[in-house]
Amino acid sequence: MTSAPPPADCARFPLSRKVLVFGGLCIAAIFGAYFLLFDPLLESAFQEVERDLAVQRIERVVWQIDQTARQQSYLLLDNANWNDSFEFLAGRLPEHIADNFSPGTSTSNQDFVAFFDKNHHPVATSVLMPVQVPAGLADGAALVRAGLLEEGKAASAFIGGGDGLWLVSARPVLRSDGSGDSPGWLLFGRKLDDNFIEETAVNCGVTLKPLSSLSATPPGFPELSFFTATQRLGMCKVFGSADNPEGNGPLVLAVAFEETVGFPQAILQVEIPTSVFASANALRDRLAIGLLVAGCSITLAGLVLIEIFIARRVRQLDNDLRTLARNPDSAGLLDEAGDDEFAILARSANRLITNARERAAEAVRANKEKSDFVATITHDIRSPLNGILGFAEILRHEPLTKSQSEMLDQIERCGKTILSLAGNVLDLSRIEAGKIEVTEMRFNPADLVGEVLAPLRLEAEKKNLYLESTTGKDVPLHVFSDPGRLRQILTNLAGNAVKFTATGGVTVSVATAPASALEFEVRDTGPGLSEDARSDLFRPFEQGGADVYSRHGGSGLGLYICRRLVDALGGKIEVESTPGLGATFRVRIPYRPAA
Repeated sequence: MTSAPPPADCARFPLSRKVLVFGGLCIAAIFGAYFLLFDPLLESAFQEVERDLAVQRIERVVWQIDQTARQQSYLLLDNANWNDSFEFLAGRLPEHIADNFSPGTSTSNQDFVAFFDKNHHPVATSVLMPVQVPAGLADGAALVRAGLLEEGKAASAFIGGGDGLWLVSARPVLRSDGSGDSPGWLLFGRKLDDNFIEETAVNCGVTLKPLSSLSATPPGFPELSFFTATQRLGMCKVFGSADNPEGNGPLVLAVAFEETVGFPQAILQVEIPTSVFASANALRDRLAIGLLVAGCSITLAGLVLIEIFIARRVRQLDNDLRTLARNPDSAGLLDEAGDDEFAILARSANRLITNARERAAEAVRANKEKSDFVATITHDIRSPLNGILGFAEILRHEPLTKSQSEMLDQIERCGKTILSLAGNVLDLSRIEAGKIEVTEMRFNPADLVGEVLAPLRLEAEKKNLYLESTTGKDVPLHVFSDPGRLRQILTNLAGNAVKFTATGGVTVSVATAPASALEFEVRDTGPGLSEDARSDLFRPFEQGGADVYSRHGGSGLGLYICRRLVDALGGKIEVESTPGLGATFRVRIPYRPAA
């Protein structure tokens, strides 16, 4: 009979799943390191870049306004160091204003011109453009407080008033060669209108607008010390929240141009686009996506490589091993092609398989030699034993004394024991050699039970035991199976029952079971079996305890042989027993109905 193929094994945690888990852990570790370490450093670096750019743009704004003030100062210098201006303040050239500083006559880009005497009183004023001029531009005292009309000093300042901010510069009036005692000051004023602010914003890449507040610190704008820079117009301070730009909108700052006493003369609100930080955020997002894609790609590539170079070879080796397991007698070996680790493994496995086959062949040869030896020995033992038992039977018909009759009984008992042992040893050798032959024949189950019990009745009568049999009503009259093996099984079980039972008796019954099977039951009223004895009962050389062997003898092979014979018939044998209440053996054997 061919053995069934082994069940397909499935790895609980295959290599591909390990790679997926490892890849997932690596991706998680990479993202953890990225978001915990690299991302904060990257964000800080981009904030620093954004802050540096903001400083540069603020400096450009200040420089642009400073350049405007410089141009105004240069223009003022040309007009203040002019003999005509000097003569005007001296009262000798009254037409100077009408000829040079009246609307339509001036070539400068100034909006307001004023002359002041040495006592800071306005001598003449002229509005060159249609703008609203703040009253403070004609107030000498206010201009002195702003630091503009100082003796022998030129100065510039921002002044707020009217509808906007004014850039104002003042310089002492001198002769064209710079000589003479200054009779007063010349003042230029230019309104920083929307066009000027828009032009400056475009040139600097920012958005500008003046603030109406002139408080020391613009409302809602804390001072940023890293933006502090000294320009020609005085101390420039920047206020805002540039330390933590969010990148989702412009950076809003305030630039304050202060006079020497620290009071802000002008404040501009500066909106700087955070394009670098926005680009950095996009770059960080793309980098994160790139890391995810790279991690998934590497994991997928690892799975593909494992499938190509490892999993496929493992499945091939597994299939080859299963084929060898299903056909252990074949001469096939594992495929040793290649020069990788799997080829080395296949060669090592082939050496083991070859060695195992050689040892198995040696074991088969040794077992055959042993079986042949056992068969020869048992045959040689049984032949003289049959002669001894035959002569003992002849002697029993001769007149014997009681002592001689007892010795003859002992001879017969020992001879039968040795004959039974030889038969068991012979059967065991055949079983181990795989030579159990099953011959299917037509027979009557009830008659088979009667044939088994007939030789045992004499011994049962000697022990005053009842020995009976029962047959179920649904038991077929004839069936097909191996009556010889069934007789051997039932004889062993019934013989043991009679041997081990001291009082009561033995009942052998036969009935039908599901799936076209016969169920034979051997029930005795003997000493019974403990749970430990039942667990080892069908092993070779087990007798249910040492006391059993001491009282009844035997080799302990009978039940082991019964189990092997039942297996050969495709049946099942089991035992139920309670110590002190006897034992029940059940044998279930399939049969083929007789026509």
